[in-house]
Amino acid sequence: MSEPAPDLTLLVPCFNEAARVGHLLEAVRDFVKAHPELRCELLLVDDGSDDETAALLGDASVPGIPVRMLSLPENRGKGAALRVGMEASRGESVLFLDADLAVDLSHVDPALALLADGADVVVGCRNVAGAQVRRPQGFLRRSLGRGYRRLSSWWLGLEVSDVTCGFKAFR
Repeated sequence: MSEPAPDLTLLVPCFNEAARVGHLLEAVRDFVKAHPELRCELLLVDDGSDDETAALLGDASVPGIPVRMLSLPENRGKGAALRVGMEASRGESVLFLDADLAVDLSHVDPALALLADGADVVVGCRNVAGAQVRRPQGFLRRSLGRGYRRLSSWWLGLEVSDVTCGFKAFR
């Protein structure tokens, strides 16, 4: 008899994230411990890292949930890593987040609530009142990002103010 699909796949694309893997796994462990009612899986996708990321991900474990690791043979970019991960995910909902936890796991509950209320996609946003950015980027990076967000929102016809935010959930 096959195991039921997880409620949630936490998908994390990784490129040269060796220094962050320990903190990421600790945060996921704490999240899982605080949500015993939620069947989760952690899916880590190494995007051809040239540091120790692949080895660390291959040894990764989180008590209480399955942890899977996929590896791309060469760096193909975040989009490719996400595509591979989305195709391999088994959760009824999939939430991807960046390995640096720029948006921490405390935001998973509100994202899941929005999905449960009928949203197909939930996009994190750092550009709203009350948002707390703990590691602000430099002026040039913020300016270029602002321009990219405006252009991509206009080009794609999206009413999303932060398309580049590394925190998105899907039903």
